Amino acid sequence: MPSTHASSPRRGVRSAVVALTVVSVLLVVTLVVAAAAGAVVVLSVLAAEPAGERSIALVLLAAVVPTEAVYLAVSITYAHVRELPVPVRVPTRRDAALVLAGSVVTVVAATVIFAVGDAAGVSPVSSAFDPATGADPSALLLLAPLSILVVAPAEEAFFRGVVQGRLRRTFGPAASVGVASALFAAVHVFNFVSFDRPVGLLVPLGAIFVVSLVLGGAYEVTDNLVVPVAVHGAYNATLAVVSYLSVVGAV
Repeated sequence: MPSTHASSPRRGVRSAVVALTVVSVLLVVTLVVAAAAGAVVVLSVLAAEPAGERSIALVLLAAVVPTEAVYLAVSITYAHVRELPVPVRVPTRRDAALVLAGSVVTVVAATVIFAVGDAAGVSPVSSAFDPATGADPSALLLLAPLSILVVAPAEEAFFRGVVQGRLRRTFGPAASVGVASALFAAVHVFNFVSFDRPVGLLVPLGAIFVVSLVLGGAYEVTDNLVVPVAVHGAYNATLAVVSYLSVVGAV
């Protein structure tokens, strides 16, 4: 089948401004609606369940599922209204090989970035799900399937399918991957619990940016959203499981 990425980019200052404005508005609206949806559901759960009986699984589901549902809904709506192709199909053997390679590359790259940060004396800021912040370690195990089934499909549909896809029409593949990756990393700043050490944010956000470059590149190379979805899910799940095993002393 012909590639949905084959159309020539539209150059010019006006086209660039329009593309960036569209993507910025989409991102802001999505973030606001997603935050509101998540807050409403979480507060409803907290109000309905006594403190001693609250399930970490229920609270995590309440926080993650509504926000990711908004990402997916916006992606589907925009792609349909603007006739933006977002190819999704059964992976070929080549796609499967790239999923495996991408999963290994992302985990290794993130590990190297954190190791370099540690060697440089830069202590990364903890995420909201880090047990060091008081979070229940069992949440990490729930994050693994959530990442594969919910987070990865929704976020890849938005950042690769819609954001990268819209930017590609104006800037071409390389720049669209770079800008989409920068936005993807920037949005993840909300995953962290402390902003009093800006330098400490550079390590995890740098890792997220590099991982996003791999995801965007995989989408461009395969023309199949399933590939970055699978790599994203595998990466998140691997980190969640390894973090849990580390916390319980198994590794």
